[in-house]
Amino acid sequence: MALHSGGHLTHSFDTYQGSFSAQMIRALINYCNLKKGAIILDPFSGSGTTLIEAILLGFIVIGIDINPIACLSSYVKSQLLGYDLDDLIQGSKKYFNFEYYNKFTNALQCSTFLKLEMKELFYLFLYIRAFLAQQKYDIDSYFAFKSLYRDIVKTLQAFDRLKNRLDINLGRVSVICDNKLNVLKRFKAESIDGIITSPPYISMVDYIKNDLPVLQKFFQKEDVNIAKSNQIGRRFKNPEKTLNMFWSKMNNFTGETYRILKDRSKLILVVGKSNLMEKKCIQIAQDNGFMLDKSILKRYRDFKKNYLKYEYIVILEKT
Repeated sequence: MALHSGGHLTHSFDTYQGSFSAQMIRALINYCNLKKGAIILDPFSGSGTTLIEAILLGFIVIGIDINPIACLSSYVKSQLLGYDLDDLIQGSKKYFNFEYYNKFTNALQCSTFLKLEMKELFYLFLYIRAFLAQQKYDIDSYFAFKSLYRDIVKTLQAFDRLKNRLDINLGRVSVICDNKLNVLKRFKAESIDGIITSPPYISMVDYIKNDLPVLQKFFQKEDVNIAKSNQIGRRFKNPEKTLNMFWSKMNNFTGETYRILKDRSKLILVVGKSNLMEKKCIQIAQDNGFMLDKSILKRYRDFKKNYLKYEYIVILEKT
């Protein structure tokens, strides 16, 4: 079992389910035709594909996710591109002693943990990835930790050489771990230049449940319960209630995106095929004032289940 997924640069540093294609996201950012200094938002930022591609192109980008494991992953993977590698390596010996991470047990809070020093977050990211490798794939955690560390350092060394040769000017990134509907309400009207995101697919992966063992180990119980109850894709025993709650929250989400986007800016949604999700998302967006900018693009994915074989890229414009 591979310790990380395929991809370039820091995209490959984790195996987050439902991650974007980096090449697709870069193409979508280019399609938005944004000016220098533009602000891109990904309200379902997951493992950070949009964040990484946006800062590589020099933009300011904001990611929001209610899952703190996703937030840690996206923050570390994007910040590493501009971090001093020598500082990251110096004094690393103490982080290879797993007892060091006992201090984080049930101590982390969603609202504050990303304020830790970058170096601390990087090694915590490695430890959590190693912990998950052992939990999910029965891979020795210390072996996983060392392997990931070695792969990441080699990748960053190569990127540093490339960055100096091509004079790459990276953009800026911020990640917010919170209920996205609450966060969006704090944005000023017409303050965002483009939104590229993928809402949870109905009745698909429960991301909080998927990461529950590590969440329960490191984060305070109250924070884990809040994350479980506030996720947009929350499931109930009653399927009808699940659908009604999902579309109610998606309607509120779409209304807020319309408010914060600048005029003629793009809202790009990557959505699943199940439950006619693409058609429902378009209808809700149009009800909230968006215009369908581009015919739905259909992207093939190599899944065994028929209802997962395709995902749709819906390009909308604020009018």
